[in-house]
Amino acid sequence: MSAKIKILLASSIVLSPSLSLCNSNGSIALSNIQPIISANDTSENDIIISYQTQNDIYSEYAINKAKNKEIIKSLLTLKNNWNGYSGKTFGKRLIQKFLKIIDSLPIQPIVGATGRKSLVLDYEINDNEGISFEIFKDKVTFAYVNFQFPEKCFEEQVPENKIADILKKYYEQ
Repeated sequence: MSAKIKILLASSIVLSPSLSLCNSNGSIALSNIQPIISANDTSENDIIISYQTQNDIYSEYAINKAKNKEIIKSLLTLKNNWNGYSGKTFGKRLIQKFLKIIDSLPIQPIVGATGRKSLVLDYEINDNEGISFEIFKDKVTFAYVNFQFPEKCFEEQVPENKIADILKKYYEQ
């Protein structure tokens, strides 16, 4: 199986000979990697690396998890009205809650902040279906979207400790 990953290079990140992403905080190993097929400069700072691995999902999971945690930590820097629509700031406790949830997920989402002091976790199941969790300080809402059959769409409140179980249910179908 072949996959591509876009790596943003900065002075603190080095691509080592063993194809790990290394930075001052440690490294994110891309496990079971076979030799590089190609490396193409796409701009001054971006490199697309094609690699072949027996475990692409794990490699992408580790990188996406690190990226999601970085995005979540950056929410601490937001000021009031950060989105131009009276967006609220995020406190350290809420950020810690978001990080704990990200650590517990078997599949990493696309994350996004809302002006309501919540974090949205979006998943695309296939071209017609998606699921989303919105994490608030005191509740979690779950939404199922089906573009082919809109009558099947729904939203409900779910316990925080059931997010991973719900993900497994939709991804094991």
